[in-house]
Amino acid sequence: EMCGGGIVRDTVYLTDLDTNDLISATVSSTSPYITIQPFVPANPLVIVLEYNLDQISPGQYFMNISATDGRCPFPLNSNKSLPITILADTIPPVITCPGDTVIYRNNECEAVLPDYTSIIDATDNCIISSLTQTPAPGTILTTNATVMFVATDYYGLTDTCYLNVELIDSIRPVALLLATITGECSAEIT
Repeated sequence: EMCGGGIVRDTVYLTDLDTNDLISATVSSTSPYITIQPFVPANPLVIVLEYNLDQISPGQYFMNISATDGRCPFPLNSNKSLPITILADTIPPVITCPGDTVIYRNNECEAVLPDYTSIIDATDNCIISSLTQTPAPGTILTTNATVMFVATDYYGLTDTCYLNVELIDSIRPVALLLATITGECSAEIT
């Protein structure tokens, strides 16, 4: 199974077992996204294939090889069609959130939500292509919140976990003292 995007290389060796003749070959692929790197006649003949996993779809493809050794007067000819199978990933990632956490309110009784993605454990048999946090880091919170994390792999499979965030007010109130006012008060009642 090939996972993720980008270019993956694979090597095929062709060897003429009955002699040390050089082998020449013509190689083609049934997919434009499987390319064959240039090679020179040799024994063994080394063929390097490149799979562009950003573009190729899961399925079965074939590498067609027509090889000839250098024996005279009757060279050995061989035509082979080798299968190349690209499997789709069916295993979703696994994500684990830590236990609940607290953040402290500021003077306005608000808190800025931190970026918790660095403490989230997300693994996959292939490649994690994204890990998102909702609400986003930097969001101003005025009440307790549940933060959702979604891990997505290269093939779009997902797993989700949640982190409860409690806001705590740690700023003590300040009592304001009123100044003593002296003077006379008078009022007329009619």
